[in-house]
Amino acid sequence: MAQGAGEIHAVVTNIRISDADRADVHERIAALRATVRAVAPPDQQEAAELVDELEDAILAEAPKVSRMAFIRDWFSAHVPKLARAVSELILSPLVRRIVAAAGDIAAAEFRNAFGP
Repeated sequence: MAQGAGEIHAVVTNIRISDADRADVHERIAALRATVRAVAPPDQQEAAELVDELEDAILAEAPKVSRMAFIRDWFSAHVPKLARAVSELILSPLVRRIVAAAGDIAAAEFRNAFGP
């Protein structure tokens, strides 16, 4: 954040998600979807829906960090067998790069939610 004359201004970059990173997210989400179908109990349809929401949260113009944290926490509470796979995706260098490209506010929110 930049400061001047008692004001705080967010520093936002204009870096967009590259086509390669977008494709990588789609591949990783597809793999997570397959794992969810194989592991989640049939009565946990919400698990599959949350994988779709995770993809949307990661690829949003302003990544939805609080939604990513909710989804990670939901899997930890409801389908713990899948919590590690969800966390690994969220904490991957790919997702960190996407969030960092969204600017300082998103990066700070990510650090606060998931650590350095």
